[in-house]
Amino acid sequence: MKNIYRQIAEQIDALLSDIGLIKGNKFTRLANKLQELLLNSYDDSVKTAIGDAIRYLKAGSGKIGDAEIREVLEMIESKIGKSLAAALRQNVADIIVESYKSGQKIALGGIALSFNQADMKALKWLENDTVYWIGEYYDKNIRDQIREGAKSVIDEGLSRDEAGNRFQEIFGATFNRSSAYWEGLSNHVVTRSREFGAVEGYQKAGVTYLKIDAVLDDRTSEICRQMHGRIIPVKKAVNLRDKLIKAKNPEEVKSIAPWLDADSVRDKLTSNLPEGMSLPPYHFNCRTRTIAAYDEEYDIEDVASIRANDILKRSGNKYEILQGIDNSGKLSVDATNNLKDMVEVKLDQGINIRWADLAIHNHPLSSSLSPHDILMTRYYNIKEARAVAPNSVLFGEGMFYVRRKGDKWGFTIKEFIQKHKEFFDEVDRVVRPKFDSGEWDSKYATNVLYHRVNEELAKYFGYEYGFIAGIRKMKDNKMLGII
Repeated sequence: MKNIYRQIAEQIDALLSDIGLIKGNKFTRLANKLQELLLNSYDDSVKTAIGDAIRYLKAGSGKIGDAEIREVLEMIESKIGKSLAAALRQNVADIIVESYKSGQKIALGGIALSFNQADMKALKWLENDTVYWIGEYYDKNIRDQIREGAKSVIDEGLSRDEAGNRFQEIFGATFNRSSAYWEGLSNHVVTRSREFGAVEGYQKAGVTYLKIDAVLDDRTSEICRQMHGRIIPVKKAVNLRDKLIKAKNPEEVKSIAPWLDADSVRDKLTSNLPEGMSLPPYHFNCRTRTIAAYDEEYDIEDVASIRANDILKRSGNKYEILQGIDNSGKLSVDATNNLKDMVEVKLDQGINIRWADLAIHNHPLSSSLSPHDILMTRYYNIKEARAVAPNSVLFGEGMFYVRRKGDKWGFTIKEFIQKHKEFFDEVDRVVRPKFDSGEWDSKYATNVLYHRVNEELAKYFGYEYGFIAGIRKMKDNKMLGII
């Protein structure tokens, strides 16, 4: 009996580790394993190639000639280019399979199913694509420098010892760049393998929608922030995968799934994004993943924009309207006046703000969230609050937001009031001279003051604060059945 319990515990631990709830996320470990394999193999190949080249040069006599240099270049390229990729194929394939299998297992809720033909086609494509980029590294990043170095050996009339040192210097100078390349490629390969596995897992499990899940920290790219939380039909992701595995060359892959910048997706409905954005990676070294999305989930940016457009249209941004969105994306609160007044005045009418996942209201002055906004958000433990700012003097059109990271906000109201006063006084000492001198007008100085204080408070208490640029323009506010 104990053995059965132990097996169950091990299975649960393995699944939690896969999805990152136990320290040492499995995909991070796989990416590190691949990076170590690539970096060490490349380093060993470089050392062997340079050693062979130096021994070859030293075995000769007299002035180094063009024929010898050509031999040296062929010797180096035979060790580091496509032959290195071919030698690593099986080890690389094993890591791809493990990443793919783990991604699919998570999508299936911990169940491991045998591979079908779609799985095998996807794995073969992933293997060939990875091997191609390993083999191409030398040609695209180092070959020209090596050839320039070889030319300099002839042009400068270097001795045989000096020629060997020149090649060592060139490879030494490219080592840091190669390390970054192998790290980025490893993350890219594991991410794409995991997502291909997950897509087929979603299909097998009957999941119809997936959600983009970015790692939100100080390293998160702007494109991944823009994609985070978007809900995408699994069918669309399957179509993307199928097109990729039919691609005949890297250029075709780039045209099918181009890496777009943040401005290309900002303000756009998810349904209007190119099919190539249905799955990460969205850039080199991308850490974004997908997770299964269920019927009650919604695309927060689409919903927030629908609400923002509705609020601005009705109010003309002359007075405040607050709307609450519950955890299914449906409208749960619709009240005139700000969050503080709404809570005080409207609760006796049976409105329960506690069920709001997102509280969103407009600021006629397009300023940041007020202390009252944040305090009421914390008091009722709302997950996120936004202030719609159509004309922010700091950032233009968009929305200021605060968002808790866990289940609770992590500070008391008394603590917040105390720290707010401290940070307000601290920032005011910097802002006030700008205002007194006439460099900043009242509106600009006030906006800077509140924004900087909010930044310091978020940093101190550990919640998220920022500005989401742009408000997606909605042609139909009845989309998604929200209104």
